[in-house]
Amino acid sequence: SLSSPLPIAPARVLQVFVRGVNGAALGSIIPLSQSLLAEYIPEDLLGQAFGMLGVGEKLAGTLASTSIVWAGDRWYYVYYLLGLMSMAMGLVAFNMKHSTPASVKKIKAE
Repeated sequence: SLSSPLPIAPARVLQVFVRGVNGAALGSIIPLSQSLLAEYIPEDLLGQAFGMLGVGEKLAGTLASTSIVWAGDRWYYVYYLLGLMSMAMGLVAFNMKHSTPASVKKIKAE
């Protein structure tokens, strides 16, 4: 079956490859989001923020799985959508990052 976005590769081989690349790239999302939460959320609201992050992760996983099943032969569109969303969040995270965390700056200043 050549229903993949690249006609030279069978759909299953391409899906395994794209899933591997996707998993490797998304492996940094949770630690990055947790560090951003810890940096920007007031300490008394951290528990609530981490809880909401966990709920969001579970909902996103459920929606992604459901959309892949729903898409049928057009499963690869989900990867395009996820890629676009990941790039957008990467740009947001890049614009919010600091070269050195505030806690390290405090330690060096003392």
